[in-house]
Amino acid sequence: MTRLLKDLARPDRHRPGPTYREVGATRTPDALPEGYHHLRYSTVVGHGRAAFTTAGTAVTAWRMHRRSGAGLLADADHAGPGVRVEVSAGVGRFRIAVPCAVIWTA
Repeated sequence: MTRLLKDLARPDRHRPGPTYREVGATRTPDALPEGYHHLRYSTVVGHGRAAFTTAGTAVTAWRMHRRSGAGLLADADHAGPGVRVEVSAGVGRFRIAVPCAVIWTA
């Protein structure tokens, strides 16, 4: 189960929001902003509508992140615009946490 940020006893970290101008630019992938490294990767996860739905739900319900071994704290059980999430990797004091925010969903 996803641990929700709002349910944690620790105080919320200062989150100023995106630190770049092109917020939401990935909504039009054919016109990505210059000056960034763009990664495109695809793989077959199955065939048919059921496989597509299962894979999409795994991403939006954070299951893909957890199954990769990443730690995850989120504001909500499912990704949606404005949801804050902290993804982390490592062990103990050697853990690196990266705060993120969902900007848009399709």
